[in-house]
Amino acid sequence: MTPEATNSKSEKVYLSLGSNIEPRLERLATCRERLGATRGIELEATSGVYETRPEQMAPGTATFLNQVICVETKLTPTELLEKTEKLERDLGRSSKSANSSRTIDIDILLFGQQIIHTDSLIIPHVRLHLRAFALIPMLELDNSLKNPNTGQPYRELVGLDFASKVKIIDERDTENEAEQMMRLEA
Repeated sequence: MTPEATNSKSEKVYLSLGSNIEPRLERLATCRERLGATRGIELEATSGVYETRPEQMAPGTATFLNQVICVETKLTPTELLEKTEKLERDLGRSSKSANSSRTIDIDILLFGQQIIHTDSLIIPHVRLHLRAFALIPMLELDNSLKNPNTGQPYRELVGLDFASKVKIIDERDTENEAEQMMRLEA
């Protein structure tokens, strides 16, 4: 199926959200809320929030907060990409450079079992198998997911080296970060 074809059935889609510009938690929450309020997108599940060190970025770059959400949609992959890119712009993202800080970053990881390869969109996400910050929270939502290209379960890719690259932020840590942000803003 081409990404432009009409999607007659609802698809389960996994999106990765990330931010490394304060207030990171608020940015993730706003992004989730706006996606959930978008016509044609129904928010189904949300992973925990994970903190990760930036990769291939300048020393001193702030850490990222990442999470994965699962949505149901009848939008086509191209329509969903257009909506997520617009939301990124609306939430202050000005650069699509891979090595720049981000107010918000939204990546389409999986779109049902579809395999798409166009100039503007590759699904499954081309680097999903290399990204602990996307794989671990995605598997938190559904540990039976498989790579549509190979049929390999994604859980087979997650080893001890992956687990050491992410840190889940529990409610206590989240509250502490929110309190710290409020104190800094006061």
